[in-house]
Amino acid sequence: MTIIDNEIIDAELLAEFVDESVDSLTETDQLFVQLELNPTDLDVVQAIFRPVHSVKGNSVFFGLLQVKTLAHELETLLDRIRKRELVADAGIISVLLAGIDELKAMLFRARDQEPEVTRHQAFDGLVERIKVAASGETRVVKQDRIWWSVFETLTGLQDEFGAESPKLWEEIEAILSTMAQAMPVSSAPPAATHPEPFAAKGEEPEPRQAPPASATNAAKDSAKTMRIAESHVDTFLSFVGELIVVGDLFKHLEGRVGELEDCGSLLAEFRRANETFSSLSDNLRDSIMQIRKVPVNKLLGRVPRIVRDISTSSSKKMTVETVGEDIRIDKSHVDLLEAPLMHMVRNAADHGIESPEERAASGKIEAGLVRVGIEEGDRHIVLTVSDDGRGLDLEAIREKGVGLGLIRKDAPLAQQDIINLIFSSGISTARSVTDVSGRGVGMDVVKRGIDSAGGWIRVDTEAGSGTTMQVFLPKSVTTQIMTGFLVEIAGQRFFFPMDKVLETFQMRPSETKSLKNQGRCVVRHGQTQPVLEIRKVLDLPGYNLGSEPEIAVTVATGASRVVVFVDAVLGVQQMVVREISGLSKSSEIVVGAALMGDNSVVLILDLDKITP
Repeated sequence: MTIIDNEIIDAELLAEFVDESVDSLTETDQLFVQLELNPTDLDVVQAIFRPVHSVKGNSVFFGLLQVKTLAHELETLLDRIRKRELVADAGIISVLLAGIDELKAMLFRARDQEPEVTRHQAFDGLVERIKVAASGETRVVKQDRIWWSVFETLTGLQDEFGAESPKLWEEIEAILSTMAQAMPVSSAPPAATHPEPFAAKGEEPEPRQAPPASATNAAKDSAKTMRIAESHVDTFLSFVGELIVVGDLFKHLEGRVGELEDCGSLLAEFRRANETFSSLSDNLRDSIMQIRKVPVNKLLGRVPRIVRDISTSSSKKMTVETVGEDIRIDKSHVDLLEAPLMHMVRNAADHGIESPEERAASGKIEAGLVRVGIEEGDRHIVLTVSDDGRGLDLEAIREKGVGLGLIRKDAPLAQQDIINLIFSSGISTARSVTDVSGRGVGMDVVKRGIDSAGGWIRVDTEAGSGTTMQVFLPKSVTTQIMTGFLVEIAGQRFFFPMDKVLETFQMRPSETKSLKNQGRCVVRHGQTQPVLEIRKVLDLPGYNLGSEPEIAVTVATGASRVVVFVDAVLGVQQMVVREISGLSKSSEIVVGAALMGDNSVVLILDLDKITP
């Protein structure tokens, strides 16, 4: 419970209000980009006006008076645009974006039971700038970015040293008060640290083309929904997992019953009941998995805003193309993809796309293109971020790798080896440090997160043509229910995650090739694939290379493929992952265990954890 003005506010109700409000405000990012392309589109203005008006009205109930104040001023400015009394030029849109960012940050603070406003001078200055914009005045100065930088610096000094020096506090406060009254409309403050990382600081360049989405589609009414805590869904899903274990038990009992004499009718009834149970549990599992799925449009919808902000701050011209907005994926995938998406989009826009002058000199059109897409394949969720910029400077990356001691100066490296250096801490592809990137942090963190989820990143680049980065995530989610490929090795059963298994075939182990420094390999479909000596890894009894055909399984491990020889393939079935501890050294490739219907435990192997 939260107490506001002697009234008790339910914390869960407040959190629901904040989540709904932030979601609706976040959706306006893409609408602002559309509005800047077509300032006379009143449908877009109305779509932006609606969530701001809603926040204003509902914030009073929760006692969020400063949220209400800011929302009211934004609403006034939007209303004048809606009545065609003002034109939504780049300066006004920058002010509106700054206001929306601050609204979201204030709402998050309120949910965390923190003060709505932490920097009062900056807040007052923002409110004043919105009022000035609504009045139709255009007090623009040439050094607007410097103006705001000074304002922010003074505010920071006041926060850091004001308490130690009351006189300094008073002097800075007087300066800030004067600056707030004269703050230029066209300048925009750095965006709030939560939830958006950047804000616009100038005028938007003319883009190459308008986004295809319309405001009508973005603002259309959706079906009725209800909010459910994610923990409740996961708990329910864990019960579904237990049903899968019970179903496997029934299958085992069905086999036991079939071994009895004079049980034909009983076995038939048992089989029908078992099939009905399996069908219902499968439908229940599929239904609950659908509940976990969320649309990716909210994730992709942030991209135009990020590119727009970088475009204005760097005086570049850029357009954005997004693909896959209609796809729905598991929420865990959205959470995993959010950080990589933001990093890769910033990299593409900030130091992938060249300046208009550089592009013109190389024969390109002035406006660069950043393309972002999400697609769902049979085995993976794929996030692709590409640009038509200058491409990675491989020589500069190599030099930085040498400087950091990651590689020797005379080390012979293939192009892909050099590209992989960008995932090392301290390596940056930027030519200079900016507010957005260039300090050599980010991509190493991104890769660790993707690797821990069982995915991988692929990078393709061509000098002068651009760079494409792809993130591959397995479709199986962290719900502990997986489809497994059951095999037998040296008399023991193991599960391979089904999304890792590519094909099975037979061949004689004696037909494998031995390559220097690579060990045994198999030539398959014209490609040489290394053999993973699974028995050696698992400390299982080995065997001599014989003349009889053996069963080989091709398994995906990251961006490569390996071949594993097994004694038998026992089938494909669902499994519930159980955490286990106290394993031997083989645990480096054991991600868990599955309880079988006969009460035996089968280890689940993740071959990404080891190389041939």
